[in-house]
Amino acid sequence: MASQQVPDKRLIERFRTGSDRDALGTLFLRYMELVYGVCLKYLGQPEAAQDAVMDIYEHLNRKLLAMRWTISVDGSIWSARTIASSYYARKAIS
Repeated sequence: MASQQVPDKRLIERFRTGSDRDALGTLFLRYMELVYGVCLKYLGQPEAAQDAVMDIYEHLNRKLLAMRWTISVDGSIWSARTIASSYYARKAIS
């Protein structure tokens, strides 16, 4: 089964158990364009949107390792996007 066909939930399980450290990267690549587009819409600057995407990736990495249950990747990325976009928007204003 190709990695792009592996369901999100299975990639999360692989990442969390340590059996596939690249699983998070595979998962993130699926959503990167969406996350970047939303961040760019909110931030209006490509560089700030790129920084926000990287922060979201790091946030998702920590969150997935800390959780005791499988989460919705869509929901986590959306939450992280909100956090990062808000942070960068405030930073740009000040």
